Amino acid sequence: MLYQEIDRYNQLLLTLHQSLKDLELGVQGLVVVTPELEEIVASLLEFRVSHAVQTLVTESNLTC
Repeated sequence: MLYQEIDRYNQLLLTLHQSLKDLELGVQGLVVVTPELEEIVASLLEFRVSHAVQTLVTESNLTC
């Protein structure tokens, strides 16, 4: 059970890391800003959880 939670947490951290990295590249103009990145920006500005992260958290809660 503990290892499953660790795996889920690691997946969440990887998703957050990749999203923020893509966002940084989008702000620099090095990649195209997708609707997903726009949603992440909106989430950050509104101090709420993005849909991509919420999906991972919901999956974790459903399996417990």
